[in-house]
Amino acid sequence: MLGVLQKMSRAKLAIIGFVLIAAPFYFVAAALLKYGLGVGFLFDPLANFFAEPSRLRVLNLALTPVLFFGGSLLALALNVFAVLRRSGESARPGRFANLAVVVTSISLLAVLTTYGFLENFTHR
Repeated sequence: MLGVLQKMSRAKLAIIGFVLIAAPFYFVAAALLKYGLGVGFLFDPLANFFAEPSRLRVLNLALTPVLFFGGSLLALALNVFAVLRRSGESARPGRFANLAVVVTSISLLAVLTTYGFLENFTHR
């Protein structure tokens, strides 16, 4: 596995990272727009789709932990590897994209963890 990662360019790892964080980024952005600013054009289609209990179960049991947390963690790991490794590639262009994925992944993980905690462990 490490050999495969070492052969991949920083740019490819950044693209993979951006793909992995696209779904959690969309969800967080849609929720912030809806509940922070009252603009629901991104969140309302999600709410309508997951209004059915069986779909909501899939969201809670599979999509949230696997896609949101797993994707963000994998994107973080791949791009931290890309930033820290030494290679003959030019440092600036690839590293900026990798750093953007790292910062975005950390931010998404922090927001999703905080949301999950507040949603499940606070008094209402």
